[in-house]
Amino acid sequence: MHSSVVIVAVLLCIASAIAQPAIPDLPNQFQAKVTISMPFLGQNPGAIYYDYINSRVRYDVDSFFGTSTSIQRYDIETPTEYDIAGGQCQAKLLNETMNSMAIPPFANYQGSEDIDSVECDHWNVDFFGISLDWWVSNSTGSDGKVTYELVRWSESAIGTQIDFTSTVPGPVDYSFFDVSSLGCTPPPPAVTYSVAGYVKNAINNKVIPGASVQLGSSVVTADSNGRYQFDGLAAGNYAVNASADGFYVAAIQVTIVSDSIPAGTSADFNLSPALASGQFRAVLTWAAQPADLDAHIYTPNNCQVYYGNRACGTTSLDVDQRQGFGPETITINGVQTGTYRYFVVNYSGEKPLTVSNGRIQVYGTSGLLADFNVPTNGNTAYRYWNGFTIDQTGTVTVVNQIIQSM
Repeated sequence: MHSSVVIVAVLLCIASAIAQPAIPDLPNQFQAKVTISMPFLGQNPGAIYYDYINSRVRYDVDSFFGTSTSIQRYDIETPTEYDIAGGQCQAKLLNETMNSMAIPPFANYQGSEDIDSVECDHWNVDFFGISLDWWVSNSTGSDGKVTYELVRWSESAIGTQIDFTSTVPGPVDYSFFDVSSLGCTPPPPAVTYSVAGYVKNAINNKVIPGASVQLGSSVVTADSNGRYQFDGLAAGNYAVNASADGFYVAAIQVTIVSDSIPAGTSADFNLSPALASGQFRAVLTWAAQPADLDAHIYTPNNCQVYYGNRACGTTSLDVDQRQGFGPETITINGVQTGTYRYFVVNYSGEKPLTVSNGRIQVYGTSGLLADFNVPTNGNTAYRYWNGFTIDQTGTVTVVNQIIQSM
């Protein structure tokens, strides 16, 4: 007796699964009369012009407040919603994609129901407690082809219900979406910018193909010329990181005001190769002007390394850049006992150090040890920047002062 009950239950489940129809393929272009029901607003008649193929939809609604029209255009460069009421048009940008009225493939069949004397199949989807429902009728033509028509749609979050009648499937004439005929002026297209740069080796100024560069959640790979680019950016501040095998990760901040940032300027990266124990490196970068900043370092025995004396013992000037942006790179390949003193000289002098956007990054075996920018206050006539000191233990002491002489 017990097994018979189980068998019957299994057969009923199988029959139920077989009885569930396939999810109907609703038309993706149609126009129809509608009645929109919402809490506190009652029932409001209107019309819908739905064109999912061309990414546009229009709603006309007659309510207590008068007749209003909403046209959502996703088919233009800047997706926009136009709301027309009382002879006034308001436009606002759309940040989402167009919603499809299709029934999802994971919808659950709820059975057959009559909606205003029309036999419909009822489908339901629950999203985190929000219920979406479709009631769909079907008819078979003389050619045996089955067509489906949406009769009712509802959602439980707000309590909206839309009833559809006099549905005409097929292409919807463009004139229904022509906002200019309704007194609307499309907003100007959104202005976007790009950020581009080269990823280079800080000790020889050679490009690094294949380096990985990240801006926000976007990641690109530097091409064979070491060049990267991000497009479609709004004005603002952005943090950008670059990395490559055998190099320390580097980060820059870029600011877009009213122009894109071209490669070879402020968005270039100068990556330091990894260092062995006892090695240290200072990388100097700056803006377009002053064109020539020079890095100088005094070793513990007071030997000066700079463009006029590129090596002193184990300390060397790797790169001397004279046309803006840098880098100027000095490497200590074997630290000596005592203190090293690092300075920057404004050699070209066409603008003061305080507006140079100068930046010093100091690296050791563990990576970045110090990272600081030139002071933006100080005597603009002074051409020397006292950067930092470092001793044989690798202790970096940042001084960061504009001074009259070294």
